[in-house]
Amino acid sequence: MSCGSGVGAMQDRTPASRMDLRPVVGGSLARKSGALGIASSSEISGHVPDGPEPVIPGNQTGYWDAERSCATLKCGTLPILQGLRRGDIHIAMEVWIPNQPEVWDQAVVEGAVFTAGRSLGHDWQSAFVIPAYLQEQYPELDSVEDLSEPHFREVFATTDTAGRARLISGVIGWACDATNAAQIEGYGLSEHVRVVNPGSGAALNADLYGAYAKQEPWLGCQWGTNEPALQLDLVRLQEPPFSEECWVTTKACAYPDSTIIIGVNSAPRELAPDVVAMLEKWDFDRNSVYKPRARWQGQHPDANDEETALWWLSSHPDVWSQWVTDEAESRVRAKLGMGPAP
Repeated sequence: MSCGSGVGAMQDRTPASRMDLRPVVGGSLARKSGALGIASSSEISGHVPDGPEPVIPGNQTGYWDAERSCATLKCGTLPILQGLRRGDIHIAMEVWIPNQPEVWDQAVVEGAVFTAGRSLGHDWQSAFVIPAYLQEQYPELDSVEDLSEPHFREVFATTDTAGRARLISGVIGWACDATNAAQIEGYGLSEHVRVVNPGSGAALNADLYGAYAKQEPWLGCQWGTNEPALQLDLVRLQEPPFSEECWVTTKACAYPDSTIIIGVNSAPRELAPDVVAMLEKWDFDRNSVYKPRARWQGQHPDANDEETALWWLSSHPDVWSQWVTDEAESRVRAKLGMGPAP
């Protein structure tokens, strides 16, 4: 469950009428040109590959050629799902289940879309995240209930919070901000926690990075595929497990986990069955694949996405070779100078 989409997430505020993607990647233009329109969210993970092309270099595999190209873009989650349903986009690399259930479920029932493979696997979200070094310093601080204790409340208090714990929530307008506020009330923490709203997602991350660099206390909202959660050692304070009854009443329980899948419009079954076959095997798992990739890019800030993808391909042939044909594997290995498969 990401602050970037769906229930408990940032709602896309761009009117759908202003997000018509057909002139960019899909619809009749894509069908005439042979281009596959591939989209990933600009709001969620940010670094997820925009489909097979950046990860499996197109011209080296046979998946793309002069007759069939790949056009990629990033945009908001709701426009992506709307475009996927209409056929303006052919492949969406991040569909968060159970986020946006009405749009996705109806499109599946209509036969307009189907699930190919797993994009980033499972993801988590919490409003009550602290750095691991802080829990090492205060090992008894392991539950949201502990925030009502005066000595723990003082750990996070600042001159601006009047003795209450400072909690960095989502940006005003994000749905997770309202959810986090409901959780604070549901846990009986309203008198113990002062919510601070950052001006942007970047400001949220910068606040955490700044505290982490100084090894200072920090309490706030994060989700598993967000950059700091991938690069830093963080701990979620324990919460009661999620239940539907809790979620529709007090929200005094943990967020539900999400599964991040690849959504495909029905057209590519005929346009590009080989690409669909690859996506059905694709599994860019958050822990074993995505986190190492994000951490490497964090350690090499001058590296662009293509350089990062090439590093990952060279370092993890045992993973991506399971997704592609033998011919494609041989071509990628040749491009990377890796030699033939063992």
